Amino acid sequence: EWTKQLCEALDYAHNHARVVHRDLKPSNLMVNQKGELKVTDFGIARSLGDSVSMMTGKHTSGTLIYMSPQQLDGARGSPLDDIYSFGATIYELLTSKPPFYSGNIDRQVHERTPPRMSFRREELDIVDTEPIDETWEALVAACLQKDPALRPQSALDILSFLTASPRKATSKIAEWISFPSRKTEPKTAPW
Repeated sequence: EWTKQLCEALDYAHNHARVVHRDLKPSNLMVNQKGELKVTDFGIARSLGDSVSMMTGKHTSGTLIYMSPQQLDGARGSPLDDIYSFGATIYELLTSKPPFYSGNIDRQVHERTPPRMSFRREELDIVDTEPIDETWEALVAACLQKDPALRPQSALDILSFLTASPRKATSKIAEWISFPSRKTEPKTAPW
């Protein structure tokens, strides 16, 4: 339900208010007493009509560990940056760490594929928990694609994927991403 509310909030921001949040992360998600998810801190949000990003040193404004490669490069803000941040946020909420959290983060965001969330849990010795469903693995991996054209193209795409029949979801998974086999992916990241 909270993911649905987050997708609806992002859809409203992108398609009605015409803004990109640009700093979506777990600490900017709040749940009120009614159990409703609220997205906070639109302080660095930019209109989709803005032609240039606000630069702070090398990087655009935002929180490095949740930024898309394009946002890191200072490209014009896009809803697909928020889709990437959505993936990084869910990744952290399900594993306790963001996809990249130590070392040269900006290089990793540009060059590395984060480990599957189930591998990250093993790496962090998170045991005796409910396994991560393959649907969530695929969705988060799709959101974290380096190429924005390979990500879900909207928050409503994410929502429709999560509510699709298993057959339609499997078809969409194949369209978005394929996972390397466990044998080819290291348990721990080399960084």
